[in-house]
Amino acid sequence: MTTAQMPTVKKPKMSQQELMNRVLVTSIAIFILFIFLAPLGYMFTTAIKSDEQMSDPQAPIFWPHSKATFSFEGEELEIYQLPQEDGSIREMAMVRRTRQESWFIDPTNPEAGQVNWQGNWRTLEPVYVPDAQWQNFQVA
Repeated sequence: MTTAQMPTVKKPKMSQQELMNRVLVTSIAIFILFIFLAPLGYMFTTAIKSDEQMSDPQAPIFWPHSKATFSFEGEELEIYQLPQEDGSIREMAMVRRTRQESWFIDPTNPEAGQVNWQGNWRTLEPVYVPDAQWQNFQVA
C-alpha cells in the first residue's frame, strides 16, 4: 500500500501594511482597556491606605507608603534624607528641630551621637516605606 502525501499548503505571507494595521488596532484596544480599568486600580490602592497616608501630600501616589521611623530612647523618630557636605545623601532620624537647625541621629549607628544640621527641616524629604493597610478590610 502506498501512502499518499498531503500537499502542503503555504500560508500567504502577511504584508507589512497588514501587520502594522493589526499591531495598531491591538495597541489602541489595549490602551482603551487600560483607560477603562484605571479607576479600579486607583480604588484598590486607595482602599489599602491609612488616613495618614491619604492626607500626606508628599507620600507616593501609586502604592501605599508610610514615613519610615526609628525608635530611639522610647520615642519614634521620623527618618529624613539628609544632604551631606560631599553631595551624598544619608538617611538620618530627626531628634530635635527648630526653624534654622536640626539635630539628627544615624539609625544604623545611634552610639555615634547627634549630628547638627543647619537649615530649615521642612526642605528635607522624608523616607517612605511600603505599608499596605490590609486591616482596612474586615474578615468575612
